[in-house]
Amino acid sequence: MIGGILQFLIVVVVFACNSNSADALQIQQPQAKSGPSNLENLKSLDGSGVTPTISTAEWMGPLAPIALSPYFGITCLAGMSQFGNGTWLESNGLISHHPLLAHPALFWIFLALTLATSIPRFSKVSKPIAQLLDQIETYSALIIFVLLRLFVATAPEITNEVHLAGFGTVTWDLLLIVAAIVNVIVISTVRFVFEFVIWLSPIPLIDAAFELMNKGIVLALMAIYAFSPFVALILNLLLFVVCGLMFLPMYRRAIYMRALIVDPVLTIVFPRLARLQHGEMVVFNRQKLGSFPPKSQLYFSYANDCWYLRRPNWFIGSTLIEIPALGQQPQLICGGIVNKIILPDASQSELIFSRRYISNLPEISTTLNLPPTNPPSQSFAHAT
Repeated sequence: MIGGILQFLIVVVVFACNSNSADALQIQQPQAKSGPSNLENLKSLDGSGVTPTISTAEWMGPLAPIALSPYFGITCLAGMSQFGNGTWLESNGLISHHPLLAHPALFWIFLALTLATSIPRFSKVSKPIAQLLDQIETYSALIIFVLLRLFVATAPEITNEVHLAGFGTVTWDLLLIVAAIVNVIVISTVRFVFEFVIWLSPIPLIDAAFELMNKGIVLALMAIYAFSPFVALILNLLLFVVCGLMFLPMYRRAIYMRALIVDPVLTIVFPRLARLQHGEMVVFNRQKLGSFPPKSQLYFSYANDCWYLRRPNWFIGSTLIEIPALGQQPQLICGGIVNKIILPDASQSELIFSRRYISNLPEISTTLNLPPTNPPSQSFAHAT
């Protein structure tokens, strides 16, 4: 899903470009235009008639706390905007007299959403509910944050157009929006994996402690942003770099964990997901398998007396591994949480798949030439 979003953003950037591309990256000063622009005519909801302007630091500074706790981050911004009148916060272009943040309904709505999504995270029993809604929380808060950008003008010192070598001209606002989306997705993906690992831990109350620590970090980062957006921007960049170094393995594990949690639930709503799509089963390799790193999302199929593992790539097609049948068949072992396939190779490589296919497992095992070694009703004996 994240790969599709990033590809969509690239397409948006390309189609927003001017057909006349430049040979190098350069900033072009906008030409003066006669008459007021539409953005200049935009009036804020408080009736002041003043269009707020923001700098890059004011825009990018709160991205880290929003990525760590999306609803709570928007709540903090709305609270500072509505209750910070007469303080030094009035010098901040994003939270001072903003047409959206200044609306009282925004604060109370996101405060309610914060409570609704945070309270389930305090218990191991209810935390999967919050994990199911994690992507919805991230993307909805991200949409609101992008709307905040669309309701403000660019600061005078920031130019409006950028010439990209080989791509043409794009607006500076578009580049900042794309950077914000990538920033939030990278940090929130790493945060999701840590939350899932905490949930699997047998230590009591560790989920509540982690959630309180997360909210405390968000408050601290928002306090730093309130006093100095530039320092908050530096901290955001440092966190983004650290999460970016871990992003690829964390992203694979996030897809794997979401498949274990979300896929069985989606199968109840959409029964067709329990059947093979194009004769392929979605699996994950437990350890490194050929060129596939651990926890890669793979597609397992059988044809012409061979099993195949296919890994789709974003831009260069798919990578295929062939597993010939040399007198042995892969073993299918059913568990209570996950199921696994043991390949007939020298290393006895394991493929993991969720309970998404459990209702159609006899038919699937026949299609993929995988005789099960124990009935699907067996519970946690072989879950790991």
